[in-house]
Amino acid sequence: NTLGELRALDAKTGKYLWTFATGDKIYSEPVYYDKNIYFTSTDGGVYCVSARKGKLVWKHMTDYPILTTPAIENDTMYVAGGKGRFYAFDAVKGKLLWQYEGINGYMEARPAIGKDVVGIGSWAAEFNAINKKDGTLAWKFAPGLNRYFSPGATWPVSYGGRIYAQSSDYNLYCFDEKDGHRV
Repeated sequence: NTLGELRALDAKTGKYLWTFATGDKIYSEPVYYDKNIYFTSTDGGVYCVSARKGKLVWKHMTDYPILTTPAIENDTMYVAGGKGRFYAFDAVKGKLLWQYEGINGYMEARPAIGKDVVGIGSWAAEFNAINKKDGTLAWKFAPGLNRYFSPGATWPVSYGGRIYAQSSDYNLYCFDEKDGHRV
């Protein structure tokens, strides 16, 4: 919530089970994976807490607020941060696997996980695909439009070797995952 608290409720009674406080507002959606909950905070933190008790398992602090929701696959968590950064973490241990620093503009979405890349849009009117293996840029779609072509707040989807991203220019884009050409 905007008090910086992640709260767990009993599904049957609606009563609070536990509260975990961060240092600032939380805008990301919590993600449940392997008995833990993953989320970000505008205090710059990437958090993992136990779903059962709400106890901190691990956290990684960055130097800029984070609004994005994490995405997890095969014990790897992907999350976009501030200042053009994109991170991959070992979801179990919290170890930073790689960090990419070349995204222009701010991001506030959840990334799409493809076979070989993870993709996210930004408010700089571009869509970025990062190699899952090493965190290098695979491709970027930047048509040179103003920020009204900005997939920065949409949640892209990966399916069948393609990444779909809606934009604030009222278009749905379909990219080939391998090279980024529009399909």
